[in-house]
Amino acid sequence: MQEKHLAFLFAALTAVGVVVPYAALVPFLFEHGVDTTRIVDEITATRLGAFAWLDVLISALVLLLAAFGTGWISTGRALGVTLATCLVGVSAGLPLFFFVVGNRMSDPTDHPRRPMSGRRG
Repeated sequence: MQEKHLAFLFAALTAVGVVVPYAALVPFLFEHGVDTTRIVDEITATRLGAFAWLDVLISALVLLLAAFGTGWISTGRALGVTLATCLVGVSAGLPLFFFVVGNRMSDPTDHPRRPMSGRRG
């Protein structure tokens, strides 16, 4: 697949990753408001629900580690990925991360940061 098509696909998936989760959240908020107790109760109501949310939390942590710890993208772009991940979820943060990484790789003037693992203390 050509890089331009792939970049467009990742941008579109970022938008889908924002719209679809909020399509489920917004009606809940209109009905119940920001009732954190109810949110936690519904998330943990079944083992399958808990499994799914724990999977999402771990995926978000891995994504944020990749955004900040690898040196693949700049700190400013990593902050954008972090905002997308924290305000929406991995469904928006992951395609945004791949969109940013792909654009950085195709831009010869954008040099990656030195990875954290290469630093000496």
